[in-house]
Amino acid sequence: LGSALFVIGHYTEGLVRYLLTRAGIWGAPTILVGPPELCNAMARRLLRDPKLGLRPIGLIGDRPALDSAEAGPVPMLGGSADLARLSEQAEVVIVAAAALLPGEGWPGITLSDVRAPHVVVAENADGLPNVGMHTRNLGGALGLEVRFDLFQPGHLAIKRWIDLMVTVPLLLLASPLILMLALAVKIADPGHAFYRQRRVGRDGRELNVLKLRTMYADAESRLQEHLERNPQARAEWERFFKLKDDPRILPVIGHFLRRSSLDELPQLWNIVCGGMSLVGPRPFPEYHMASFDPGFQSIRVSVPPGLTGLWQVSSRSGGDLEVQQEEDLFYIRNWSPWLDIYILLETFPAVLTSRGAR
Repeated sequence: LGSALFVIGHYTEGLVRYLLTRAGIWGAPTILVGPPELCNAMARRLLRDPKLGLRPIGLIGDRPALDSAEAGPVPMLGGSADLARLSEQAEVVIVAAAALLPGEGWPGITLSDVRAPHVVVAENADGLPNVGMHTRNLGGALGLEVRFDLFQPGHLAIKRWIDLMVTVPLLLLASPLILMLALAVKIADPGHAFYRQRRVGRDGRELNVLKLRTMYADAESRLQEHLERNPQARAEWERFFKLKDDPRILPVIGHFLRRSSLDELPQLWNIVCGGMSLVGPRPFPEYHMASFDPGFQSIRVSVPPGLTGLWQVSSRSGGDLEVQQEEDLFYIRNWSPWLDIYILLETFPAVLTSRGAR
């Protein structure tokens, strides 16, 4: 009963938050203070993810940069001299760390000038995780302690135990459905209903991922012929490694399996065998991995690949390489069992609505 109430509560909370966001009344009014370029980028992040509960209403920036700064998603409200008066309009004020120091055309500010109930000092440090950090007093200096819980002794064992507890019964329940889908594939195109696709697994080892076949047997030759005839399709392929109108996909059953992500169901066996986890960065082919910088590739293969992941429940196929890297890094740096549970719960509505699938 407790588990059922937890799941119902999660989806109810998500629905209420969605309705309030659509009505424009979700999120604390937030003002950002600092260099316009940095504040505009921060505002875009907040607007892109309303679940954070912060609704940017304007910026306070240095006047010399006003004319040169590109138009941002929220208006420029004023300069540092207006901070005390303007900050009264906000519930939250986010101050870029750079704004605390004087610079060219900017006198610097003190936090005592802010007249808002909540003040957040933001540092543009892409290498730091977003959660799992603690402040440390280092003899009068402020230190930030970073924890990577996924690398704590025993935590990967806990993750593996959860995988088996969920996946074994799920595989037994899903087996009849997998067999029916396999039969539909064989009717659409003679040949093997299942196939193994080589992907990059943990620690860079080769991983043979099981999938239901959604493409013609001569898929690769069809792809090359299509890309040679269609420059727009080639550009799309080079950016996403996917095509909206893919000539390789089987009619009806192939499109259905891809939209519903049911072609991934056989990977439950990969999880049981230990090559994958329920949640983690999706295992990519070598050509896809080679498109990322070497540093990110090294980080990405340090954790088990997953059947679903943060990218799959947010942007899915709509995200380019930069978005994929950003969201995979967030997961790796901020892992917790609760994040895995959240992603699993979000996977079901993402699959049911075919959000972003191709």
